[in-house]
Amino acid sequence: ASRFLAGWLSAEDLTRGLGQIEALDGYGAGAAGPTLKALALLLANRLEPARAALVQARSIDDDAPLTRYLSAKVWLLLGRYTAAEALLDDLGDEAIPCEGCDDVPLLHGLALEGSDQTDDALELYEALRHAGRYQGIVHLRIGRLLLRLGRETEAGIALDQARRYRLGQQERNLLYDIIQEQGYDPLR
Repeated sequence: ASRFLAGWLSAEDLTRGLGQIEALDGYGAGAAGPTLKALALLLANRLEPARAALVQARSIDDDAPLTRYLSAKVWLLLGRYTAAEALLDDLGDEAIPCEGCDDVPLLHGLALEGSDQTDDALELYEALRHAGRYQGIVHLRIGRLLLRLGRETEAGIALDQARRYRLGQQERNLLYDIIQEQGYDPLR
């Protein structure tokens, strides 16, 4: 399955090999096949089939951290924030829930924001900031959330702090858009 997925994921057109993914349905007796299938479908942005594969995987093994993590991601992408928050809350209690799941606290913050638990989201982001984790991203998220809550002065400070960190392309674009919308000088 790993060799199959490695070749499929390295292909330029991910949608081209989706028909072959069906071969993973019967892989082994555990949740590995449906989970790998869901991962491939998620990477191809096929959310509903990925969700169905994860439902199948969770019916086999509901305690698998990777399956719960991928389920939470799919729920977030589908806009089902409460369902994602419940899964991420459980995963957040584990130190390192699974390989490659190091963004669980950030996803949990997004789920809290989406389910209108803004105070809890702000508290989570502040805890991450004080712990020194995800510094630039956390400042950006705090600033964006404070703007949403109408606390412009505090938001400006957080956004200014976010500018001091190395951010990925997506976060830099978001920061620039927010700064421009708020009338700040991005070249300051």
